[in-house]
Amino acid sequence: MQFFRSVSLEEATMRTISVETIKAEFDDVIASLEDNPLRVQKDGRDVAIILSPDLYDFLLTAPPASVNPVIAALFKRRVVERGQVYRALAKYEAEHPESEED
Repeated sequence: MQFFRSVSLEEATMRTISVETIKAEFDDVIASLEDNPLRVQKDGRDVAIILSPDLYDFLLTAPPASVNPVIAALFKRRVVERGQVYRALAKYEAEHPESEED
């Protein structure tokens, strides 16, 4: 389904439904999965997420999220520039655990 490739999972609308409603309206519930995943609740608590096979397959094959290359380069540069300071702080904290604040 193209819908899932153009919209992030966070942007997809997820309805909430009770177990009792699923039992009473099973065919309609299954048909509604084409559009969005469905959050299932029992006694007011989330117990499951139901999603279409297309969305499930997409999530299984989607590439893992990656760090923005600019952020990664800046982080790497910062570690190189301040690595000695970071190592000294880590050593100090390891030698003085009682000085850590809560």
